[in-house]
Amino acid sequence: MQIVNTGLSALQASQAALATVSNNIANANTDGYHRQQVHFASRAPLQIGNDLVGRGVDVSRINQVRDGVLEQALTRNTSGLSFVSTQLETLQSIEALLAPVDGSLNDRLEAFFNSIEQLSARPGEPVLRSAVLNAASDLAGGLSSAWEGLSRIQTSLQQQMRDAVDTVNALTQRLTIVSEEIRIAEAAGSEPNDLRDQRDQLVNQLAAYVDVVTWEWAGQPDTLSFASGGVLVGRAAPEISVASGTAGAVEIRLAGSHSPLTIGEGRLGGLLAAHNEIVAGFQERLEEFTQALVSSVDSVHATGLGVDAAHTLVQSTRAVVDMTVPLASAGVDFPIAAGELSIAVWDETTGNRTLHRIAIDPAIDSLQDVASKVSAIDHLQATVDPTTGTLTIASEGGYRFDFTSNLTSQPDASGITGTARPQVSGVFRGESNDSFTFTALSSGMIGTSTGLQVEVRDAAGTLVTLFDVGAGYEAGTPLDLGNGVSVSLSTGDLNAGDSFETRMIADPDETGILPALGLLPFFSGSGPADIAVATGLLDRPGQLATSLTGLAGDGGNISRLLRLRDSLLVGDPPTSLSAHMMESTALVGIEINSARSSAASLERLGTELHNQRESVSGVDPNEEFVRLLQYQQSFQAAARVISAWDESLDDLFLILR
Repeated sequence: MQIVNTGLSALQASQAALATVSNNIANANTDGYHRQQVHFASRAPLQIGNDLVGRGVDVSRINQVRDGVLEQALTRNTSGLSFVSTQLETLQSIEALLAPVDGSLNDRLEAFFNSIEQLSARPGEPVLRSAVLNAASDLAGGLSSAWEGLSRIQTSLQQQMRDAVDTVNALTQRLTIVSEEIRIAEAAGSEPNDLRDQRDQLVNQLAAYVDVVTWEWAGQPDTLSFASGGVLVGRAAPEISVASGTAGAVEIRLAGSHSPLTIGEGRLGGLLAAHNEIVAGFQERLEEFTQALVSSVDSVHATGLGVDAAHTLVQSTRAVVDMTVPLASAGVDFPIAAGELSIAVWDETTGNRTLHRIAIDPAIDSLQDVASKVSAIDHLQATVDPTTGTLTIASEGGYRFDFTSNLTSQPDASGITGTARPQVSGVFRGESNDSFTFTALSSGMIGTSTGLQVEVRDAAGTLVTLFDVGAGYEAGTPLDLGNGVSVSLSTGDLNAGDSFETRMIADPDETGILPALGLLPFFSGSGPADIAVATGLLDRPGQLATSLTGLAGDGGNISRLLRLRDSLLVGDPPTSLSAHMMESTALVGIEINSARSSAASLERLGTELHNQRESVSGVDPNEEFVRLLQYQQSFQAAARVISAWDESLDDLFLILR
């Protein structure tokens, strides 16, 4: 009977091999299927007398033909490609916002400055004033639209993250079930190859969403981890969720935890990076650009004059959180620096203009302190509304005030012992604030005495110029100091050492408090979410501050606005507004090209890895047909052995009968 058992073992082994080959052929086109291979082992021999007689063959195992290193490389490639592709989708959406075919932000910015340039030729033209305001409104609308678009992209990314998290949780749940089935099968001594294929498919599906690392160890087969090794999937299926982080960021957390997970690559990692880094980065650039635009334009506008010349009442449009704390911590929209604020008071009766300077230190002074300093100026009263956190400045009847760089018309003559009186006119065109001191070098009569000279020195004591106001000078004739400033002396006499001082104002607001508080603003709001042209200007275009002197035809402040086009106002190192916007547009293009290049490289690598995997684990029908014939012949031979033994037994029974 041993012959029958030996033949039967061969028959069963061949049958198992045929079944394996048939399964391979059936799954030749099944994605992720690993070709299975039968391994045979000879049975232990039977000792008969002094001889060892073979007992046949067994199927020792049926294993998958797979390269573990190659499989892990494919899994990593899946994560990387999904990560880059997700970021590319976001970048393309941002590009559509920042660089549309028509009406890009840079085009609108250029149109705004072009309208200012056109107004500079005819400052009093109402139509051109309205054109400036309309161009500004168009620019503000473009910034708001871009901000809203970026916000919509973030909202969409958040929803996509929630969907991705649901998919990840479903996949880890299924992986847990399959891993448990594999564990049970292995415990029973089986080779669960088809279950392993299912598991590999699930792992690669999961890898499309998160980084995945797989390994096997005793007692816990087919365990995997994601989130930088922080989440294990084996006999348990941990759940993850989307949570709000700090500063508008989004986090992925393990259920019951308050700490964020580092997802790495995959679609979920790409969505996180797109939301927290890519979109947030362009939002930061847009915010930076808008704040530089608003603060710089508002600063120039507040220090100019409209058709109504000086003001009788001004109220701030940007509030502080607390009027009693130092301005540095009062929640102002724009930073305030330590320095001086120049305020001029006009006497409507005499036309005299007196210039006053108040020192402001944001580390010490509160808004209430600033109000007190303004109120200390004759004919001005400043109050703070504790409910709204806004500042109001008002002048007494018969007086007006402004924040322009105009000079004091009649300097303080207390240092002159003679009868001559000085008068200063013009607008200082210097680059920084200064103070000029005029001193008589000798005594004599204006316009009469020979050699009567007055020297002019700046705040550093450097000689600016020397004037001869004696014989040959006509009293009251303006003498050019340069930088747009003139001085004249009336008839009378000067004594040696007589002097007077005049403050030269290039920047009336060294502190930036005017735009920070929104005093006489061009724009309302402070960022891309709420920027708009100030309502008062839209209603009354004549209030557009085109002038520095208030005189008809004066466009001095328009020139200052136009200089902002090329000023280095934004970024670190600082660039112009236009350059910064072009950099943003160029940056998204560069990142898109980089993402496309990375995606193309990963796709090529994925194709190469897939081909390598197919060469190792794929099913070649021709090879399987050869094996099929081989095992068929083995099966037939084993059947013939059993048949021959059966015939021998029949002959033996006939003899014994």
